[in-house]
Amino acid sequence: DLGSPYCLSGIMYRGVFTLCKNKQLKMPIHIEASTQEFWRSVPSKYKRLAGSTAKKGDICIMQSRNNPSTGHAYLCIEDEVKGKPQKTLEYNTDPNTGDRDGDGVYLRTRTQDGDDAKKYLGAVDICQWIRDLNKIPEVVTPVVTQPKEELSPYIPLSWEVGHRERKEW
Repeated sequence: DLGSPYCLSGIMYRGVFTLCKNKQLKMPIHIEASTQEFWRSVPSKYKRLAGSTAKKGDICIMQSRNNPSTGHAYLCIEDEVKGKPQKTLEYNTDPNTGDRDGDGVYLRTRTQDGDDAKKYLGAVDICQWIRDLNKIPEVVTPVVTQPKEELSPYIPLSWEVGHRERKEW
């Protein structure tokens, strides 16, 4: 039962794939819709396991408590501070419960405590993975413009490479 797994697909297509395509960079991974397959395929050096702090640009992964083959993914849009909720950008969710089969794209807050339905596995440092693969020293981070709490599927999201340029997409 995969449900509608566009939470990770949204991050991959609107984020990682578009960044790599626009900047002519190699993709670190094949685009994947399954959060759990993605998590298993990530080299351990790019994983920040539950208990360590997620950073801006990390793809955070949750796992269903009742069905470990499914889960949810979201983009961390600011560095996590231990014990405090982190701001996230999430596809295929809802503004209230954070359900994995939601109705849109929303800014939310989450903690590593997870929720009744999902536990937090950890975060993937996709920015470092892209830098390592392409041998670029500059910082790569997402920039989310937030005109309001609820976002449309066409979110104002861009990536900064270093501090020299910003590419909107």
